[in-house]
Amino acid sequence: MNWDIANKNFYRQGLRAFLNVLVTALSIIALIFMLSLLNGFQAQATQNLVSTDVGGGHYRPPGFDILTPTEWEDYTMPVPDVLNGLSAKDKAEVLVQQGQLYPNRRLFPVQLRGIAMEQSLLSLPLAGLKPFADQPGEVIPAVVGVKMARKAHLKKGDTVVLKWRDKGGAVDARDILIVDVGDIVNPRIDDSVVWLRLDHLRSMTDRGGEVSWVAVREYLGQVQGFEFHSIEMLMADLLALLRQDRINSKILWGILMALVCTSVFNTQILNIFKRQKEIGT
Repeated sequence: MNWDIANKNFYRQGLRAFLNVLVTALSIIALIFMLSLLNGFQAQATQNLVSTDVGGGHYRPPGFDILTPTEWEDYTMPVPDVLNGLSAKDKAEVLVQQGQLYPNRRLFPVQLRGIAMEQSLLSLPLAGLKPFADQPGEVIPAVVGVKMARKAHLKKGDTVVLKWRDKGGAVDARDILIVDVGDIVNPRIDDSVVWLRLDHLRSMTDRGGEVSWVAVREYLGQVQGFEFHSIEMLMADLLALLRQDRINSKILWGILMALVCTSVFNTQILNIFKRQKEIGT
């Protein structure tokens, strides 16, 4: 009986009833979609950072700042025994230096990143560097990301001049061969980054056994001469952006919820003004 009455009342309202249902449904769908999109973006972004760069955290020399490239050369240190004894699946040694590419006679400042080839902690498309010998030859193999290749107008098989400064301050230059253009899902380590073998970059800069940081699978306690940067510290900018996005999304959620409430209760709300004489106002 109640269903029949509700059904009659619904169809009696005609087009207005269907518009109310449509607005309510679209608003709820938009709310669910927006929340799912934000959660999915956060999960994917954090997963990409962890799997390609952060790992379980970094052990870095005190004072090292990735945003201050002029000081990178001053903050390289030998790997301590505690970290040196870890297996290749539990650590990734990384050396970062400044460099300049000269593609098509243009100056292109780059970040040179050398990483150990035997590591399996970070997922990076650097298989093209593995067949080469430990010592660099006349032409140094390198891998760049898709974004870097597009900005510098590079492609697989290109040879380009690379200039860098060694530990003593002497400037050196040599041709590098782009052995692969990798699909790097993390733009931090793609844009203006040239990937080299760690042993090659150490040899080029006379920094045998030195690193800028060591990415580890998990926190190992205090290590003398190094400070630990947790996942939260290394992703602080991303987490701050996500927090701001959530604040902005709550404003939109409020607007959509107001539309839902208006759609549900508009009959009662608007009929007050239409039936003022009946209710004595």
